[in-house]
Amino acid sequence: MTTARNIKPAAEVGVPEAAQADPWQDDSGQRFRVIYGPTRSIADRPDVILFPSAVQLGDGTVDNGEKMEPPVLYVALQEERGLTAVQARALATALVNAAAQLDRWQWSVPG
Repeated sequence: MTTARNIKPAAEVGVPEAAQADPWQDDSGQRFRVIYGPTRSIADRPDVILFPSAVQLGDGTVDNGEKMEPPVLYVALQEERGLTAVQARALATALVNAAAQLDRWQWSVPG
């Protein structure tokens, strides 16, 4: 079970490129924290929101899903209305860019 208390890592572990991190937590001796990438939206549709998230382990690696959860992308549409062709292409581009961010996190080397 995950505890809400913050765990100070033995050695400072850096946050991956373009990420922000929650405080360290401990789950049965496994140190981890949730990291977040920048929130993105598309032009003329601030209600379309994308943000990447992942679990960084105490050794600095990003979990690939073997321990907790692989890097994931959350997509939220706040309003129930369709996208124009231009907006759909912008969303597709934003999805590809966010997926590339997840790939970079998963293959980053702790430093």
